[in-house]
Amino acid sequence: MSARTRSVAAGVLAVLGTVCLLVGAVYAWAAPTLFDSEKFAARARSALDESPALRQVVARTLVVEVVEANRADLIAFRPVLVAAAETVVASDTFGDVFEVAVRNAHAFFTEEPADNIVVRANEALVLLIDTVRIVAPEAADGIPASVRPALLRFGDLSADLELWRTGERTETLAWVLPLVGVVAWVGAVALTRDRSAMLVRLGGVLTVGGLALLLGIRIGGRLFESHFDLPVNQEAAADVWDVYLDGLRAIAWAAILAGIVLAAAVQAITRDASRLRPARLRAAVVGIVTREPRTRIGRIGLGVGMAVAGLAMFAAPLDVVTALVTATGAFLLYASLVYFLGAIVVRRSADATYADHEPRGRAWAIGVAVSLGLVLIGGVSTYLILSEPESTARVQGCNGRVEYCLRRLDQVTLATTHNAPTAAEDGFLLPNQERGVVDQLRDGVRGFQIDTFLGSVRTNGGVSVVFTDLDDNKLLSIENTVGPELTAQALEFRRIVGPPPDSARQDVYLCHNFCELGALEARPTFVEFRRFLERNPTEVLFWVVQDEMPAERLREVLVESGLDRYLATIDWSEPLPTLGALASSGQRLVVGLENGDLGPTIPNVFRDRVVQEVPYNYRTIEQLTAPDSCRPLRGRPDAPIFQFNHWVTPASASASAVANTTAVLGDRAFRCMEERGLLPNLVAVDFYERGDLFGVVDALNAAVGEAEGPESRAGAGVTSLRAADG
Repeated sequence: MSARTRSVAAGVLAVLGTVCLLVGAVYAWAAPTLFDSEKFAARARSALDESPALRQVVARTLVVEVVEANRADLIAFRPVLVAAAETVVASDTFGDVFEVAVRNAHAFFTEEPADNIVVRANEALVLLIDTVRIVAPEAADGIPASVRPALLRFGDLSADLELWRTGERTETLAWVLPLVGVVAWVGAVALTRDRSAMLVRLGGVLTVGGLALLLGIRIGGRLFESHFDLPVNQEAAADVWDVYLDGLRAIAWAAILAGIVLAAAVQAITRDASRLRPARLRAAVVGIVTREPRTRIGRIGLGVGMAVAGLAMFAAPLDVVTALVTATGAFLLYASLVYFLGAIVVRRSADATYADHEPRGRAWAIGVAVSLGLVLIGGVSTYLILSEPESTARVQGCNGRVEYCLRRLDQVTLATTHNAPTAAEDGFLLPNQERGVVDQLRDGVRGFQIDTFLGSVRTNGGVSVVFTDLDDNKLLSIENTVGPELTAQALEFRRIVGPPPDSARQDVYLCHNFCELGALEARPTFVEFRRFLERNPTEVLFWVVQDEMPAERLREVLVESGLDRYLATIDWSEPLPTLGALASSGQRLVVGLENGDLGPTIPNVFRDRVVQEVPYNYRTIEQLTAPDSCRPLRGRPDAPIFQFNHWVTPASASASAVANTTAVLGDRAFRCMEERGLLPNLVAVDFYERGDLFGVVDALNAAVGEAEGPESRAGAGVTSLRAADG
């Protein structure tokens, strides 16, 4: 290979390597920042937190959607709505909702062809209504529940999105291109004769590439801002651009500094270091400024360059000044490193000129350069890692989901266990569940049907049982419910142990009909619930208690177990609180009684307009799925909580395995929702771990999220809810 061919090949490889390194660095930044939905959304949340202009834009976009939906009634309330929306948008809860909405929008427009991007979140409307209601109830009542508010709008971005999708399909370039770049650079150095000069040129090209990348970021920001007309929108766009491009900007500076260190280290160990002497620098600058190109093309190029520079100074003088100062700073840093490293490696002699000084200790210069490079790479990597915002996907949210924090209590479905404490693992002879309440809480059960009785421990022949406090009327009622065989068995236990004396201590027990067939003392079990609430500060629980005892005794046990401080006091005649509001208040245990009434904190679920339900005494799967199985049983028709009873009596694990399948439970739940116009809030089953209870609950909650409005009672939307489950 001739010398000229080697030189040309080395030059080509040098340019190719530099381009691959810079483009690969851009892909390495884009892969997690732009193409990953979760991290993209986390950046959006960070921009919302850091940019007052973006919060203002989001708030006003939300208000515009609401006002336009009901212009006649709400236009007069626009100032109130704007103030409320700005308060909402500044909250942490809205930030979580915003991030989820951006994540969903990102996943959509990267997969589906769309020219316009609209970020929507139904939960934002719920929070806005709750906030407005505090200061202007009439305005809150005028906000249509069917509005699907937009939080951000980007119009006519077809070209940008096509480029985005193309980039997403080539994410492997993030590691392939840098590898190709390094190989190309090694080839360029190997082919050239003057390797020191090549390394200096490579360092210079890398520095220029970094400067060009910084300039491209600035120009791209201006183009992005040009998509928007209003100054506040442009300011918000600039803030968003800065947040997303922060990592790329760090990479550009890393390229600049790495190029400077490389060029300076190599220059310092060559005899040509003297070219940085002030006299030579002055002569070089004067020569560049005063030398006229010899060719016509050169003169035309000079003229065009001067014209572009002049126009830039007129159009963006501050940007030009910034570019000049940046370039000057890069050169000064390069010169300082050359002199610093040259002082280490150049040997002086009294009778020699500066240019004749001999290099020494090249290992010192290389060691210093390598150390500076490692420090640079480590610093930039650390910065990129620490500046990466955390995603709320790692945040537990309310009952396991961030979006549930913005839903009212009647807008969520809770997996519920029938006769929750009556578990086989706790020794119940005829259990309704296999696992106890501790396992139920861990597995995701958040609704509990609990029966409470007074009882006394009796021992006979080494066998201890709980003698249930029952009068004749209760015995007759239980026999009608459970049948004569079970009643006879329980009565036989009662006969064997004998009745307790009048002075015997009575405690509150958790059992089903007859504590003789199995019972748990209430206080230790309630302590387990308290511990769960202590460890999980954003979880909300709902109890429906069949209290076959004086209600005051239940209050005593709640106080003794420490659960009283978690009891929620709710005005059931008003719109219910959101799960986020309950979590923020700390009152996260909703308790209602079937028989007694302890006031606002522990109301009667049926008389005080809390719960309405479907029948529960089904003997077969056929009866459970019969056409009339959705009919009302107990509770007022305007009660907000819909208790969906779904089990076969007597309890059977094998029957539950069929009843709890998606085909049976899911079909009946959606059918009853359609017939009653109510979202099943408490989906109560036996043997919850059999079948697909949690899958059906997720489908119901997802259907509410996909409905046109947040109102769970919208009868017209129930059909679409069922269709959303597919």
